[in-house]
Amino acid sequence: MGNAYLAQGGHLVNGTGLDTNANGNENLRWQPQSWNTPAGLSEAAPHAVVPPKIRVLYNRPLEDFSGSLAPSLPTHLASASEPFKTSLMSGERQYVDLLFRASKKFASWDPEKPVEVGDWGKITTGRPWWAFWRAKRSVFVKEGNIYGDNIAEECGIPQPTVLGEEMPNGLTWTTSLNAQDMDISVGMENQTPELAECSVKAGFQFSPEGGAVLLMVNDSVTMINPASSLRRLLEVKALRDHVIVSEVHRCTSYARYLASSHTKDIVIGLKSPSLGSPSARTAPEWVRNNRTGNFKARADSSGQRRYYPLYKLVSMRDASDNTRRRHSLDNPVEDEASPLHVAVPPWMPHA
Repeated sequence: MGNAYLAQGGHLVNGTGLDTNANGNENLRWQPQSWNTPAGLSEAAPHAVVPPKIRVLYNRPLEDFSGSLAPSLPTHLASASEPFKTSLMSGERQYVDLLFRASKKFASWDPEKPVEVGDWGKITTGRPWWAFWRAKRSVFVKEGNIYGDNIAEECGIPQPTVLGEEMPNGLTWTTSLNAQDMDISVGMENQTPELAECSVKAGFQFSPEGGAVLLMVNDSVTMINPASSLRRLLEVKALRDHVIVSEVHRCTSYARYLASSHTKDIVIGLKSPSLGSPSARTAPEWVRNNRTGNFKARADSSGQRRYYPLYKLVSMRDASDNTRRRHSLDNPVEDEASPLHVAVPPWMPHA
């Protein structure tokens, strides 16, 4: 059984959205999922998901790139209890920070914004130089796409592979490391009448520090396999000091939740459309059992995967040993040795 990409349980449904505000912090983990990893992905799999309750420590400090990228390579494991500062972070930055620390992927604050595998550009802080008091953001600014620009074809980069597309029913979630999955059959007293009607739902308990949750319905993952083939792009001058999207999660419905320090637990579910009455709800709807925290949820009634809540960026700044490890068409074995370094948010000198 693989531990990535398609979720346990649930049914394909859709919903509408809500927005509120609050704060949250702590690390994240990836919920193990239930489908068989296809043959040929053994190389990419170890780099796709960080196991539950493990954090990654980067082996070198990063420069604080304002309007540029901040790359690094995860090489050591560290304690999940290692503290990090989130008190000055905005809700968006906390959410991105927490998800990244667990999955090494960027969680989109606005999953409606399309992100495609092969997109290349830079990570900016998202603030002008004079507004130094503003919280830094992690904004990926697209400048091109290696497939649309014919760079992939010239460098022999394979076409992206889509995983999970043939298995449409499922609920995928990732949560903070200090959050625990809650048995919603035991905690029925916490459920509202609306939640009782949901065929897709999940519950989570948080520590006093708060936490974060991302739920995806009908999740698929588009990725470049093998991931190490992207090393061939290190010789492309236009891509130097940029980042490339190497993996994208797409889904028909998503719900993101950033818990406050006052949130003890939450149950989130997706109601199917009502039938039979002219005034009945025609679109699915995300619901929850409390109003604390920052919550946003969306879905597409057509069942198409229109949302991009999670993606991985790799760095084209392989500066330390570029000259010795650069791709050569005459030496493909060396080129396939290892994936590119993971790009990190600009505020994160140490992960």
